[in-house]
Amino acid sequence: MVVPRGGRGLIERLMRESQVPMIKHLEGICHVFIDEGADLAKAIRIADNAKTQRYGTCNTMETLLVARAIAPDVLPSAGRHLCGQERASCACAPRRAGYCRGRRVLT
Repeated sequence: MVVPRGGRGLIERLMRESQVPMIKHLEGICHVFIDEGADLAKAIRIADNAKTQRYGTCNTMETLLVARAIAPDVLPSAGRHLCGQERASCACAPRRAGYCRGRRVLT
């Protein structure tokens, strides 16, 4: 059995050419979750790395999820850190728009 890792083109090629069983994925959403027990500075660095280190890979963070209890502390800092990156695009859920001043709010 093969569980391929790679972009859409690689997965499609393997689907056409592979002769062994394969667990495949063409698209997915990669989340990073920050729990209320996390070291917040470290968690923000991890989220930054997951979003900006290699932004063209299949495991690049697409969604940052934050425990409700720590959202007021984490989201402004994460927003300043991540949204200042040239290659990152940031948007906030409408219910959390107050934490993300100056950021695009999803509709």
